Amino acid sequence: MAEALPFDHVGLQDDSSLQARIRSAAELLGESVRTRVNVLSFEGVRRMI
Repeated sequence: MAEALPFDHVGLQDDSSLQARIRSAAELLGESVRTRVNVLSFEGVRRMI
């Protein structure tokens, strides 16, 4: 996780459990996630990447 935090992220909706887990992991490292765009589904993430 620490290696990915310096980069912009494509995230899921703010209320998704996965997005909450990613945010919590970043907070444990004393960092925050730089989200470039939020999408509604994994398909949306796949298309953005």
